[in-house]
Amino acid sequence: MRTELDAQIRDLTAPCRALHPITDYPAKFFTECPEFRRKVRVAARPQGPPVPPQTGVAPGAVFDCDGAMITRRTALGLAGAGAAIAKGTGAAMAETQAVIDDFSRPGPLASNGATWRYAADGVMGGVSRGAMTCEAIEGRPALRLTGQVSLDNNGGFIQLSLDLSDTGASVDASGFAGIAVDANGNGERYNVHLRTDDLRRPWQSYRQGFHAGSGWRTYRLPFAGFEGHRTPAPLNVARLRRIGIVAIGREFGADIAVGGVRFFS
Repeated sequence: MRTELDAQIRDLTAPCRALHPITDYPAKFFTECPEFRRKVRVAARPQGPPVPPQTGVAPGAVFDCDGAMITRRTALGLAGAGAAIAKGTGAAMAETQAVIDDFSRPGPLASNGATWRYAADGVMGGVSRGAMTCEAIEGRPALRLTGQVSLDNNGGFIQLSLDLSDTGASVDASGFAGIAVDANGNGERYNVHLRTDDLRRPWQSYRQGFHAGSGWRTYRLPFAGFEGHRTPAPLNVARLRRIGIVAIGREFGADIAVGGVRFFS
């Protein structure tokens, strides 16, 4: 019974993930984004016999901007999912822990049970290139984001993102003062993006930047320093859902390793 229920939850939440990237689409509405519409059309086509598990991912599989596969069932449910998002999901609040990820588990699995995902601006036609790798940096386990950010074709980002709970539910961080990130970078400026249950549009987020210098350092980003992007609503830290580490907004070579993410008081 639990397995069947978990499968139903995954089916219902997959469309929501497809509609909620942490960065921007170029169009005013995600349904106007040509690349997004193309992927939905491809995923909605009738499919052949199921692919046996041992053969891996089927050729031509379509993925959303967070790396989740879009199945035909998911694609056909996108319109309904959009309506559900507009009304709010009413999901239960997850118990909040100070540690988001201490990288004690093999990556990309986070210590909170969620999974880190890589995304780039190709979802909206951009040509930025990058990669997410799990490796030891100066003797410390880390997740590394590398690549080249390009502004061509209305692009301009590569990112790592993580749900703040393993179920996708929001967390209440009102008992904390901000986010602390242990990072080792190349001296460039990066962003931390937050999404909450209050945001309804995929291009909306709350953002704060920091310069990641060489060597391991802890960067403390108070909630008061996050600014809303394309949203007039103030940041509601009682309804946090997702965090992103993002190289964005200008052409540069990105190279940042993340070795710890947590709330601080």
